Amino acid sequence: MAAHASILARPAEIRHIAVYLPSDGEMDTGPLIQTLWQLGKRVYLPVLQWRQRNLRFALCAPPTRMRQNRYGIGEPVVAASQLRRANQLDLIFLPLVAIDQRGNRLGMGGGFYDRTLAFCGGKRPPIRPRLIGLGYALQVVSRIEPAPWDIPLKGLVTEVGYSPLPLSAFDPDRDLP
Repeated sequence: MAAHASILARPAEIRHIAVYLPSDGEMDTGPLIQTLWQLGKRVYLPVLQWRQRNLRFALCAPPTRMRQNRYGIGEPVVAASQLRRANQLDLIFLPLVAIDQRGNRLGMGGGFYDRTLAFCGGKRPPIRPRLIGLGYALQVVSRIEPAPWDIPLKGLVTEVGYSPLPLSAFDPDRDLP
């Protein structure tokens, strides 16, 4: 997966990249983070903003001090002034429970990414950040009914490879290319 995902980060203009730390069977992002560091990219991890129920992103580079958030997921310990908003990132890799061929993502149900990425909705979504899901091919389903606040993803990386979304000829009985 790291090899497939890192291809998306290779262009020089892609410098600020958010990745998540896995929880509850999500795809391991450790190899991707290592690869991004080797490519000289600035890697950010999500930090819960509990009162606002959204996310900000903290730069993560060794030896960043980490702590467990209320969900038991590691996040960097940084001053609030060092946190970035999603619109300051070039690429965000998102976790998912399921995804369909149109890029509709089902997450863990907290809505943190939905609220954080609300600015990406509407008729003229911004060019950045580019939103890419990370998951297993078996997590692709034929249809997810999106809620009005859902933001479709622009691509999916699985253990099989990368697929831009939406997919035109989707066959749920075969693996993604």
